[in-house]
Amino acid sequence: MSTINWTKLDFVAVILIPVQLFVTWVLVFMQVPHVHNIVLIVIFTLGLLSVCILSKIYGTQLKNDWAEYRKKIWLKILFSIVGAGCIIAILSVVRLLMSHFIPIAPSSAAGENEMIMMPFALVLIVAVMPLINAFQEEIIFRHVLFYKLRGAKYITVIFFFVSAFLFGAVHLNNFDGNIIATIPYMAIAMFFNLIYLFTKNIWYSVGVHLTFNFVMGFLPTLFVHLMQSLVV
Repeated sequence: MSTINWTKLDFVAVILIPVQLFVTWVLVFMQVPHVHNIVLIVIFTLGLLSVCILSKIYGTQLKNDWAEYRKKIWLKILFSIVGAGCIIAILSVVRLLMSHFIPIAPSSAAGENEMIMMPFALVLIVAVMPLINAFQEEIIFRHVLFYKLRGAKYITVIFFFVSAFLFGAVHLNNFDGNIIATIPYMAIAMFFNLIYLFTKNIWYSVGVHLTFNFVMGFLPTLFVHLMQSLVV
């Protein structure tokens, strides 16, 4: 039976995302000039710093898992593509089921109309942020808050759901604070948990998450900016 083996560094890892959310809230609350652009730059910088910190803390684990993951890499890429398709299906099914009982607010797209006004460097930051988030979310929610906390069977089950709930909760800003609307995200978090639980390699879930965010975040952001630029 696996044992819980948290260290002080795991606590450091867990606070990285709350710190980023808090800094964002402070900047918005202060209403400083050009706050939207400043928030983008600050969050991007904090995200990169978070990736560096996580890579340092879990570098050995990441290297060991990568050494195994890179074997037959084309199969892993195919797995990521299929996995991303499964995420889209899960989101669609859960939202469809929920729509029969609970009205779901659409994902916030407040900054979409401002995209054309942004310098391309800022647009690129917006596009890359989902990829940064995918990496840090998988390390924090899958590895630290789930895989490292598995122990007795009931402990594994508890943190399977706790980590999924927390993953959904950090996306509250996407839905103007509506916790119910984050339930589909909690569902895909369970899917990520299962991937890591059965593969025992963090790069499988990272690969699927990166692929999903690339297709649903990175590419659409650049495409929207390009189309708006052509219209103007």
